[in-house]
Amino acid sequence: TSSPADEPVNEPVVFGQGAVVRVPALSPAVLAGLNATYNPGSGASGGVTSQAIFFATSVELELYNDEDVLIDELTLDADNWFFGDPDNYNGDNGENGNGENGNGAPAFRAFFPIEEGGSGFEIVAKVYNNKVVGTDPVVAGRSAPFTVQPGIGTPVSIIAEPVNPLNLGPGASSQSTSIAQIPYAFDPDWGGEGDGPDLVFADIGGEAWFELDLTGVGADSVIRVYGDPGGAADIIMFPYDHEGRLLDGRPALSWGFFPTALGGAGGTRGVIMGALPPEAIDVMKHMYIGLMLGNRNGSGATQSATIYFELLDRPFEEFDNAFARGDDADNFLALSIGEQVTQTVFMLESGGNGDGPAIHYFLLDGIDWSDEDLLDPLPITVTVTFDALETEHVLGMVDEDEDDEAPMLALAVGTGSAAVDFQPLEEGIFVAAMDPNYQVTEHPDGSTTITFVAQVDTSAVIDMAVIAVSSNFHGNEFTLSWTAPGEAIIIIE
Repeated sequence: TSSPADEPVNEPVVFGQGAVVRVPALSPAVLAGLNATYNPGSGASGGVTSQAIFFATSVELELYNDEDVLIDELTLDADNWFFGDPDNYNGDNGENGNGENGNGAPAFRAFFPIEEGGSGFEIVAKVYNNKVVGTDPVVAGRSAPFTVQPGIGTPVSIIAEPVNPLNLGPGASSQSTSIAQIPYAFDPDWGGEGDGPDLVFADIGGEAWFELDLTGVGADSVIRVYGDPGGAADIIMFPYDHEGRLLDGRPALSWGFFPTALGGAGGTRGVIMGALPPEAIDVMKHMYIGLMLGNRNGSGATQSATIYFELLDRPFEEFDNAFARGDDADNFLALSIGEQVTQTVFMLESGGNGDGPAIHYFLLDGIDWSDEDLLDPLPITVTVTFDALETEHVLGMVDEDEDDEAPMLALAVGTGSAAVDFQPLEEGIFVAAMDPNYQVTEHPDGSTTITFVAQVDTSAVIDMAVIAVSSNFHGNEFTLSWTAPGEAIIIIE
């Protein structure tokens, strides 16, 4: 097949009575989930539907009648790419309806003429990626029967499933594979408030699919899948259900997946975890994980990765110091210097007492903020071990909406006589990314420890210090502790 960097012919599709077929060449779920755009051949500095498709360099389409007889077939490759609206870079891939080409993300468009119309037609799609070794399609699917009649347009979906996924489970298991990396670059305004993309893909890449055996999954089970890449590759994973439908539009990424200038790093562990909805436990006996590897240095070379799968027992538990994002915290758990505490972040709707993931609050107990001998600045070391360390844990905050952020891992100092009165100082909020020497240790059991130092300006009026911990993943267990130079700050009674 042609290289995706080749200039496509892009002949317009002539519509009549029949079946119009569109297949995204790049997954809209990937582009939207990563806020990415595609600029082929740009190198490292260049600037759909939720189905189990990542990349498509060619597609085979087969049309069957109501007697399951093959009546027509088409093969499309990169010469048949249709470039959509450039302003819709991670939306519908240019399904603008007017037959005109733009320079947005590409898709395949084709037309099966069915002059006599009728019912019971079905289309089979086989999707290939020439960056994946082998002659088999990567994913394939078959539509439900549909009817063609004059003057009536009927949308028909083809849900693709992986053809030869690697198997994982039940219990704890692992698989290693090699994948062609996706060269990409961060936009200079990464994380900004503009409408532009955060990432630019310079080329397509390979992909790998894994089928998880969900035997033994129960109401208290949490699924954890983590990947350790080789070299400087970045993990990108998406979860799909047993029928190839995307479960969550937010990808699982390497914890270092943010610009190097801010402390990000390639080659770091990526984790995805969560529980099945109660109504799906008896229905979903398997699910899929799609894996890609990005490379921030512009390399498209093949790189290795090992993927691990396990089921964790995480029955829902209420914590008095855990509150929904956006709610005021009226209780902090006092934590003495050197003391360790282990808690689990849950999606609060699972326990019926709130919405979304909880934020856990801890009061640093034992610091006399009025002591004249307090160091200035006062270095406070925070250490947390997570089942799943996320990018937002390093950056400290997560965007809730356009106007609000919620803490993921942050130490805040401020004033107040009680927990409910705590007012953090804006200049007194510290996160790992502010410490150029923050440290991360990936453990063999899949857990990951992050340690950072907050330099607290004790010349400011401070009465309290609080650590907030959260996660985007249901069932993410963490162990927290803190320390500081002891003899100058500990109250001796």
